[in-house]
Amino acid sequence: MSRYQDDLSNMRSLDLYLETLSNEEYRKVRSKIGSQKLIPAPLAGMDISSNSFQRLLHRKSKERELRSLKQFQKKFKWQFDIDSVLEGEYDALVLTDARRVINWVSKGFFEMTGYSSSFAMGRTPDFLQGKSTPEEKKKRVSQKLKEEIIFTETFTNYRKNKEEYLCEITVIPLLSYGTKLTHFLALEREVAA
Repeated sequence: MSRYQDDLSNMRSLDLYLETLSNEEYRKVRSKIGSQKLIPAPLAGMDISSNSFQRLLHRKSKERELRSLKQFQKKFKWQFDIDSVLEGEYDALVLTDARRVINWVSKGFFEMTGYSSSFAMGRTPDFLQGKSTPEEKKKRVSQKLKEEIIFTETFTNYRKNKEEYLCEITVIPLLSYGTKLTHFLALEREVAA
């Protein structure tokens, strides 16, 4: 750790610095963060812009998601290239087991649906559907899941506040050693109606 990072409680942009850390790195430095009276200070430089900050947050979020999925990949020995899959456009990731029970969701899931990861865990993604979700689409998706093929489907889903939204879902079956289905990964993004 550099001499500037030794006294984290005096760091002017502590929140920016902490956002870039992995969970393990954060655990190492959190004891060095003290509470103190905050003194407002102007920005030291005008090179920080909202757009670049948002891009940084987005990139760091994707890196955390990639690390999480690689841990699952190592545990279940999936035979696919996670890096290339996550290059695509998505707002949220949902990982289910072979029975479609949610095991993990990305931060974007909460941002898109309003449901926390702890609420989603242990449920099937069906809880996002409702009266405007056609039965024939549900049957078609069930059939594609049984066939263990990659597919994309668009659903009318419902946020926690009951608001409808159109969600494009790309589902990827994940196979252990390339032969036994263990999980499904869904890349979800909100699309215009």
